[in-house]
Amino acid sequence: MDFEQFASDIVKAAIKAGADEADAYIQTGRESEVSSRMEKVETIKESISQGYGIRVFKNKQVGFCHSCDFGLGAMRHMVEKAISLADESSADQFNGLPDANKIVHLPELDLYDKAMAEISAQWKIDACIEAEQAMFEYDKRIINSGGAGFNDGEETTYIADSNGAINSFKSSHCYLMVNPIATENDKMESGYWYSFKKYFADLDNPVEVARTAAGRTVRMLGARIAKTASVPVVFDNITGAYLLGLLAEAIDGEAVFKNATFLAGKLNAQIASPLVTIIDDGLMPRGLASAPFDGDGILTRKKEIVSNGALHTYLYDTYTGRKAKAE
Repeated sequence: MDFEQFASDIVKAAIKAGADEADAYIQTGRESEVSSRMEKVETIKESISQGYGIRVFKNKQVGFCHSCDFGLGAMRHMVEKAISLADESSADQFNGLPDANKIVHLPELDLYDKAMAEISAQWKIDACIEAEQAMFEYDKRIINSGGAGFNDGEETTYIADSNGAINSFKSSHCYLMVNPIATENDKMESGYWYSFKKYFADLDNPVEVARTAAGRTVRMLGARIAKTASVPVVFDNITGAYLLGLLAEAIDGEAVFKNATFLAGKLNAQIASPLVTIIDDGLMPRGLASAPFDGDGILTRKKEIVSNGALHTYLYDTYTGRKAKAE
C-alpha cells in the first residue's frame, strides 16, 4: 500500500467534508520478542501493526479520530467522525496547523538498520539463554532470575497536512535486558541492565549485559538506608536519565502555561550550577529518540535547554507555543 498517498487522501477527504485544515499521521511496523527464564524459553512473539490518526480543524474547533482499518469506507467514516467531534468541541483561537510547515530537506539521521529484519529466532533464543548463564556464573548469590529478553522492531512514520506537506521516515530498534535476583542472609535483591540500540551491530554482547546486570544486583546486598544528611551525591546514570525526564516534564509548555510546574516564570533564571548545560538534540545520528520531524510535522532542531545553569527555553508544540507567544 502507498501510505503517503493514503495520508494525502485522508487530508483531501477531510477538506472535502468541511474541515478548514487537517493532518493525518500513519505508523506501520513490525516487532519481535523473545524471552527466557531459568535458561528456558518462555516467550516467542512476532507481530505487525499499522494505524492512522486524523486531526481536523473547523471554525477553530478540533476533532480527533484514529483507526487501524485502511479501507476506503472506514477512512471516510473516520473523517466524518472527526469533523462531528470538532463540531461538538469548544472553539479556541490557538487551534490550527503550524503556520510554516514545509520541510525542504529531511536530515539523514541513520535511524534504520535493514539487518534488523534478518536476525534469526535462534540467535535471539541463544542470546537470552547465554545471558542468563553468564548471570548465574557471575556470583553464587544469584540464585534466581526475573528472565532475559530480546526485542527488535522497525517502524515507518508518515505525516501529511492540508498545507501540502507530506513527509516520512523509517527507524529500527533492538534491546537486550537481563534481570538477576540475588540472595544473602535471607535478604533478596533484584536488579537489571540492558543494551538498547538503533543498529543491531551496536548492541552490547549478551554476556557483557548479563555481567553488568549481575554486578549491579549483588552490590545491593547488604545495602541500608542512610540517615538524613546534606552530602555530595553521585547519581547512577539511570537515575540521571530519570532526573532529566522530570526536567522535561517541568519545562513542558502546557504545564508552564497552566502554572503547574515549579519552573514556571523561571525563564533565564539560574536553576542549576553554572557547570550544568543541558541540550535536547533530536538530530543525533542513531539517537534512540531522534526523529527528523515532530508530531506536528515540524523539522526537529537542536535546542539548548539549560545554558551554564540558566533556563534558556521551554518546550512548546504548535498549540502551546501560540498561547505563550513563543516559538
